[in-house]
Amino acid sequence: MDLSVLAIERFRPELVVTEGKRPDVTAFFAEHGYEVIKRYLPFDPVNEYYARRNETGIEPDAR
Repeated sequence: MDLSVLAIERFRPELVVTEGKRPDVTAFFAEHGYEVIKRYLPFDPVNEYYARRNETGIEPDAR
């Protein structure tokens, strides 16, 4: 999957939901300042949720 076409730096979404779980997608979002939000896992075990680190009112999970 080519994520280079995603203008993440331009639009800077506060919350991103991806279908399924893929290490390359997780790495892409980590490189652009996003963290996985695991608190949604009990409600949605299929998809991944990402939030920008320390810039939004959405708190990523405690480390």
